[in-house]
Amino acid sequence: MRTKKAQAPDHLVMLLAREENTFTAFDVAKWLDLSYRQARAAIDYGVTEEKIRMVQSLKEASHNEGSLYESILWRREWVTRPWKL
Repeated sequence: MRTKKAQAPDHLVMLLAREENTFTAFDVAKWLDLSYRQARAAIDYGVTEEKIRMVQSLKEASHNEGSLYESILWRREWVTRPWKL
């Protein structure tokens, strides 16, 4: 972000500190007590920094649920974890 007042990087750090794997902007707003716009800004910042990726787009989501996102750190851990059968 370009200004000193930008809060998206700080909100992204708080979001990634949670142990939630998948989330919507509505979830983030509720969990972090943010407005929807602030939650979207944090998610968009995470996408540009390649720390968050979209799993399901808004067009595929039903009604007002919004797009579904996930943490790339969680995906990397899930793929590389040794699984026992």
